[in-house]
Amino acid sequence: MKGKFISNEEKLKYFERLIVPYKFKGITRFFIEQYLRGAGKELSGSFWNVKSSSRLAFDLFSWTVDLQSVKDFSFEYKLPGLQSGGESPNMDVFIETIDEIIFIESKYSEKANLNFKNGHLPKAYFSKEPHGKKGWSLEGRYYNEPICDEITSFINDVDSFLKKYKTRGKCEWFYPKQEACHLIGIILMLLGHGDKQIREEIFKGKELRFYNVFWKFDEDEEESELVQTFEERASELFNHIFDSSKVKFVYKTLTIQDLLSNKKQISKHIEYTDEITKLLMPYFENAKGNTRKSMQQ
Repeated sequence: MKGKFISNEEKLKYFERLIVPYKFKGITRFFIEQYLRGAGKELSGSFWNVKSSSRLAFDLFSWTVDLQSVKDFSFEYKLPGLQSGGESPNMDVFIETIDEIIFIESKYSEKANLNFKNGHLPKAYFSKEPHGKKGWSLEGRYYNEPICDEITSFINDVDSFLKKYKTRGKCEWFYPKQEACHLIGIILMLLGHGDKQIREEIFKGKELRFYNVFWKFDEDEEESELVQTFEERASELFNHIFDSSKVKFVYKTLTIQDLLSNKKQISKHIEYTDEITKLLMPYFENAKGNTRKSMQQ
């Protein structure tokens, strides 16, 4: 693997792309603004790392703003958090097409912490005890929406599974805690506590899609019992809260390699070309001969 960071010449090329304006719904937007507002402060350092997931996501998805079928787009899309405060979840990528609302969490070489003691969601998400200085009730934290029982049951089911999960090393690309935070944020948004326009588009018939897109290393287990259990339980949670005849919900994981080859797609409107794959070659080169574990060194 080459040096830790990309060269200054490469940085300049990215800055030139980051400041190119694009316009949706009458608003001029800039990628650089989205990253500067994001909670991760990516442009302060990690974006320039050769192993950067945020820069990989930029190369994977920024070009879609030029597609006629795409009607809105953002990196670092902020979802609503609990009413009691705390950090709201940021989705790596948000894409709206003519008939879909797509949320994407994108990963390169990260290793998830699947330790049960550290992998649990903060107590604010499930504890019935008063929370914070204002003593928020569980119901109050969820804006008094009648969803607490469903969400706490979902969280407890996932944690119970993690306690007995034995093949963690093969599925360290998947982080249940983060996925759960994002899923709950999407649910709160659809209940009216975030972007009202997105809620309206969903109930007008646009399909809601939530993807975990990851780089597959040789030892990674793609179809793991953990992922299958989470996918099934997430869909059950969503369909308990929303009428499936009014909101079509898809939650899936897929590899970046399958995405680039068009073996699998996040949208029927988005197909990858050889030109985009060529742009991604440095990530293939960095990953070559490495494992997820060795990429942490």
